[in-house]
Amino acid sequence: MAQKTKETKTQEKPKASVSVLEKAGIAALELNGLQKVWVTSDGQAFALESDARNHAANLKDSQIITVTK
Repeated sequence: MAQKTKETKTQEKPKASVSVLEKAGIAALELNGLQKVWVTSDGQAFALESDARNHAANLKDSQIITVTK
C-alpha cells in the first residue's frame, strides 16, 4: 500500500511594488550594463546624477530617483 505524504503549500512573499520609474531604471541598468542610474519624473534614465538634475530642472515635477543593481 502506498503511503500518503502531506503536501504543504509554501506561501509566496508579496513582492514589493515597483514604480514605473523604478522599472525604467532597471531596464536602463540592464540595457547599458550600468551599476547605478538616476531617473527623472518623466522616465528618462541618466548615468550621471548631474545630467539627471539638469534635465529635472526643466520639468514640472523635479523628482529624481536612484536605481542601483
